[in-house]
Amino acid sequence: MARLTIIALSLGCALFASSPAAAAPVALVLTGTTTEGGVPNHFAETIDLATGHSKRTQQMGGSQSQSGFDGQLWEQSNGIVTVSNLPSATARSATSAWVGRQGWRERRMPRAGSARRIVPPGGNPVALDFDTATGLPRTATIDGDWGPIVVTFTDWRKVGPFTYPFRREEVSSVGEHTIVQLETAKLVDSLPKAGLSRPSWKSHAESLPPGGTAIPFAAIGAKKSHILVESRINGRPATLVFDTGAANYLTTEAAPAFGIEVTGGVNLSGVGEASSAGGYATVDRIALGAAVLRNETLVVGPSPFPPSNGTSATAAGFTGFEFFAEYVTTIDYPAQKIRFASTLPKAAKGLRVPFYNDGSHIYVRAKIDGVDGMFGLDTGDGGTVIIFPAFAARFAIHGAAGNAATSGGGVGGSVKAQPGVLDRFSMGGLNFDRLPVRFSQNKGGAFASKSLAGNLGGGILQCFRITIDFPAHLLVLDPVPDSPRCAPGGKVSRA
Repeated sequence: MARLTIIALSLGCALFASSPAAAAPVALVLTGTTTEGGVPNHFAETIDLATGHSKRTQQMGGSQSQSGFDGQLWEQSNGIVTVSNLPSATARSATSAWVGRQGWRERRMPRAGSARRIVPPGGNPVALDFDTATGLPRTATIDGDWGPIVVTFTDWRKVGPFTYPFRREEVSSVGEHTIVQLETAKLVDSLPKAGLSRPSWKSHAESLPPGGTAIPFAAIGAKKSHILVESRINGRPATLVFDTGAANYLTTEAAPAFGIEVTGGVNLSGVGEASSAGGYATVDRIALGAAVLRNETLVVGPSPFPPSNGTSATAAGFTGFEFFAEYVTTIDYPAQKIRFASTLPKAAKGLRVPFYNDGSHIYVRAKIDGVDGMFGLDTGDGGTVIIFPAFAARFAIHGAAGNAATSGGGVGGSVKAQPGVLDRFSMGGLNFDRLPVRFSQNKGGAFASKSLAGNLGGGILQCFRITIDFPAHLLVLDPVPDSPRCAPGGKVSRA
């Protein structure tokens, strides 16, 4: 790391040597379009050239989102401000910040070697490949948590003392294709004090009745572990899957029924090894009983629900993140209800567990045979636990012999997995002995994460009442091992 800092400083000195009397610019201000899902979205971004800290405003269909890096990745959409504290998300954002601030400034002497490997402070390794004629970087290949991300630099133009790439293309391991095309790039010699500050939270939620509110849910799927809720979108009924691993989402087939216009573009990836394209739409009102969100932007994309026995799924889409971010949310599996409150009750029963997030997704620590790991909390997964390949290999945890079979799926396609049994899985005050699980065999996507241990599905989450206090990064896990819903297989006991 020290050598990297020296390289960066020496390059900076060389770049400014031609104008010794001029004040060095402190920031780069960019405008242009980011094309995702085949559709360009306008953006404006400011990057601090000394730290890599940044702030971006981008069109999200008919609305805008903001995001930035100030040592942590933060994002604001639908008025909700999230700050990622998952270690892999922090490393990813630190790497992106380094590429945006410094990666394009790296140089090789013409006819010198064409490759260099760099590990940005706190980030993922980056392999740079250079044009041997010009010494300019051609590509940066990031060793991402889900697989390699290849960034290609072209359309180099002079911007003050810099030569800057006005076009950047990124291709992820699951085929997401993003094009950043600049319209303007200018250097500035000062930044307003609050120029890169995070925006404030602007709630879209209506006030709840005194004491909060509750809605029933239907338990569906082969193991009755998926959560189906009735909602109203723009006053019209809609059946949605309540999924702690998803944000507001409508299928392309369902969207026309709600009188909404789909604009903009977004890359969609998730548990599978592929990606697809979607757009954005804004709804005036989405309600789960008396819990109501106004002026919500949601994603519209292909249906992630496979037909069952030749019959199309009845769900119009997902909801989850925006509701549990705005309201303290309790998923009461034994009662088959979801409760929404304004604040966490002081007398809330259960074990209080801090959680991590990478924006909208929640991650908690659990143990496999005493080995600690980080697991996604995903009510949209109908199984018990799915273990990711890197974690299984690192600790020699194996599934059954034989070929992997398709085992469910979602956004990004299906999951290939092998069955297996764990001697002991421990979480939230419960031990699960001889627990049937699945072992992901995916090569890309979220279920091929190199840093995470796995994913927790409804099959095991049904053994708890789960309260989410998102702004406090807190879960309250109330074990209910005696509930008839708690039947994941094997033996369940209190730790």
